[in-house]
Amino acid sequence: MTVSDFFRDNAFGGHFGSTDHQRKDGMIVRIRPFLNVKKISKALAAATEPDEQRVKEFQSAFASWLGAANAIAVDRGRAALLLALKILGIREGDEVIVQSYIFHVVVDAILEIGARPVLADSGEEDFNVSPAAIARELTSRTKAIIVTHLGIPCDMEEITGIARKHGCYLIENCAHTLGAECDGKKTGTFGDVSFFSFDVDKPISTGDGGMLVINNESLLEKAHAILDGYRRVAFAKEKEIVYGLLLHHLVTGEDIYPENGFLPVDFGKEAVKSDPCLLSLVESSTKRGDSSEFRALVLPYLRQRHLLRQKEPPPMRSFVSRVRGRAHFFFGRASLQKIDSHDLLMNSLRSAVGMACLKDYTSCKAIRDRNVQYYVDHLDNAAYRTPRVKEGKKPAFIRYAVLNNTRHENSFITRAAREKGLEIGIFNWSAPIHRCYPYNRLLSFDRAKLQNSEILGARLLSLPVHPYLSEGGLKKIVGFLNGFSVKKGIWEKALA
Repeated sequence: MTVSDFFRDNAFGGHFGSTDHQRKDGMIVRIRPFLNVKKISKALAAATEPDEQRVKEFQSAFASWLGAANAIAVDRGRAALLLALKILGIREGDEVIVQSYIFHVVVDAILEIGARPVLADSGEEDFNVSPAAIARELTSRTKAIIVTHLGIPCDMEEITGIARKHGCYLIENCAHTLGAECDGKKTGTFGDVSFFSFDVDKPISTGDGGMLVINNESLLEKAHAILDGYRRVAFAKEKEIVYGLLLHHLVTGEDIYPENGFLPVDFGKEAVKSDPCLLSLVESSTKRGDSSEFRALVLPYLRQRHLLRQKEPPPMRSFVSRVRGRAHFFFGRASLQKIDSHDLLMNSLRSAVGMACLKDYTSCKAIRDRNVQYYVDHLDNAAYRTPRVKEGKKPAFIRYAVLNNTRHENSFITRAAREKGLEIGIFNWSAPIHRCYPYNRLLSFDRAKLQNSEILGARLLSLPVHPYLSEGGLKKIVGFLNGFSVKKGIWEKALA
């Protein structure tokens, strides 16, 4: 199937480079979940009630595609990690090595299980965790190493050797690298266990969701015993997640996305959760499998209620919101939000969506790869350092991160980008864990050993690569970024 054929079958997409339905000054969004709505509409029509067999089919298909023996569909990627730690028998007093430049929920899971996160620094070339930094942090209490592939696979031969020599478990965080390969083997098949995320911004999206993969067969009996203690997410909640995903897909089209707004990744899910009428509209229009019907029914409702007029929160209010969402301090102690619950397993409605997305993934990834290559070929390499891809590695990006080497701070470039209709900024993590509250008080670390992590937090810029990004959009992004070249510097005067 060609790229054009791929998108011609998608009711919402249009083919690569199409300007149909796009306003001249439309916002180029940072993420847009790929959904073949016609295909998903058929899948949802056949998934009207909980069906254990449908979940098993999705798990089996994913494991087969990955080249793994076992896969368990879960409510979220963070749930997969928590379950992995339980299966590995990680307990209070154990140490788990994890890079500091990471999403906070990875550390949350370690803390929730009662173990101690030990922070390792990142490397300079590919922005992944440094194998040498991992080796420096090993102690007799180290029970597991978590490696996170940031688009490019980590140095798995070296890291696997470190784990085996030390006799500790290896966990792969593959939330950013679905389909990446290292020496002909897919990421997610190296560790004792691995986990994936299917959130809104991931290449395969079920709204929320994830997959736990178990490669170490000696862990299977323990895994089954632990998983037997959990239930599948209620079907009503699954409907909110799935139809919230479809809503988010609709509103991130360039002709709809608010020019001056900044819709959070959970916009769709939260909108339908709080408004049963909106949920009903999305569900009924989706069943028709027609984008024009979707627009005719849902868009007027959104606009009448001003739901698309959300603004990006001011920096301080955003910071306070993140803190309140993560932790509450009282009497000098922190109480983090818990991941564990009775309902950590995915149900069949999301499995139906995941199965449909998995079938299109290879074609979808080819477009993402092409978008990344455009940046590699056209960005000013003096102004932006791209990550090095070593021989034998095939990356898979959900966003493309480049190191900002201009004389401008990321915040300045992000603000200027929004004025030009571009969502460019730090959309992974704005700081390493050891620089974030409350972890800077909860964890022990030597800041001098984590300097690369601090550089990444301050200077990495995330560029969109989603399949709906047109060639014109790519040119606009590159042209804007290259305007900050040390040789040109044209934006500083214009935006002063």
